[in-house]
Formats: sequence, C-alpha cells, structure tokens
Amino acid sequence: MSEKNNAKYIELNLISETLERSSSNPMVCYFIVNKSHDKEFIKKIALEFMEEGTWYHFYGKYEPDWHWIFDNTFIEKHPDFTDETIIMTLGYQDIEEFADDVYCTLKYQCASSTDVFVFYDDVAELEKMKELLVLIKQEDD
Repeated sequence: MSEKNNAKYIELNLISETLERSSSNPMVCYFIVNKSHDKEFIKKIALEFMEEGTWYHFYGKYEPDWHWIFDNTFIEKHPDFTDETIIMTLGYQDIEEFADDVYCTLKYQCASSTDVFVFYDDVAELEKMKELLVLIKQEDD
C-alpha cells in the first residue's frame, strides 16, 4: 500500500502492548477507540506520542473523549503554540471515512521516513478497517 513513499505502517494494541515511542521519525497517528476511555490513560498516551505539528485521527465510541483530551493536553504542555507547532486532531463518525484517510495518508501524503501508527482497542474494528483498506486499494489500482 505504501510502496510509493515507503511510510512505515505500525499497529499498536492500546490494551495489551507497551506504548512507547521508539523512533524520532515524523508520524501520523490513527486511533480506533471503542473501549478505552479512562482520562488518565488517554492523557498518558497523549504525552508519550504528542509531537508538535503532528496529525491525530480518532474513530470510535470514545472519539470525542480522546479528541478533547489530546487537544487540552497539547494546550497545557504548549501554551505558547503557533500555527506551525500546533497539533491537528480530527474525528470520524464512520469507519469507511477513517479507512479512506488511512489509505490516502499511506499512499499520497507521507514522506518516506514517516511512521503511520494505528492504535486500536477493538480488534474487530481494526480488521474491518484493514478489509476496507484492501477494497480501497483495489478501487485505486
């Protein structure tokens, strides 16, 4: 999928994996959040993966909570942000739109050194997104 730009696609389970940033590469982060809604947990993830100028995309039952906490954590951490340093957060209401954005990011928008993270707490939704990625790629080819 990301042959043109060689962006690195990384899946991380929010519930069972150690979530630490191990690379200094630029990143784009996608979150499927249907189960995780503890505010302290979300803030911990935000602080670990927050980087100025990065885009964060949220889909799922708890999308509004994640979206709001990421925005507020950034403002707390960087009260003097500028247009160049602000993070961008986006929310999605349906998995199709979310998957389409993941696909477009991987195929068209990322530099070769970019890490594209897909964090998830719902395996069924992750699998649905991956099925949609295959369909989108077939339509695009």
